[in-house]
Amino acid sequence: MRRSRVLLLALTAAALTSVLVFRAIANPARKCSESMSDLRAMDLRGRWTVELTPDSARELPTARLGRRLTGSFQLTTRDSSASGVVYTGEYTADFQSVGLFKQKSEVLAFTPPGDTLRVVLDPNVDHGNIELVARCRSDGLGGGWYANGDPSRAWGHFVMR
Repeated sequence: MRRSRVLLLALTAAALTSVLVFRAIANPARKCSESMSDLRAMDLRGRWTVELTPDSARELPTARLGRRLTGSFQLTTRDSSASGVVYTGEYTADFQSVGLFKQKSEVLAFTPPGDTLRVVLDPNVDHGNIELVARCRSDGLGGGWYANGDPSRAWGHFVMR
């Protein structure tokens, strides 16, 4: 009986250690540096908070330029090939003012060779989605975004952590 308790404690400790290691891996902003030359080496799975700031908008009367919008997405699967790494998951965000119609749907991310990550919120539509193009920065990943709508358009900058 005593050996089974010791074994159970050892297995529990190992499981907790692996959870802590996974959490460190799942928060890649800690590992991201501006000198990172290939994002394929990072495992980007996990929950991300994204802050979009609209810099310009056309045919979107509710867009508030310069005002930050916050949402999140979870990257859950990772598939690698010679051409890059593909992630899939789900987003939750109210970005309707800048042309993203669904508040919750799929997210698709792609890291080709190099320092760029492309993220598409609601990739299953040909218009009405948002694409983010990120690179490592000192405060996480960030860059520019573009809302692909018809006839509306919006674009700006963002940070994801």
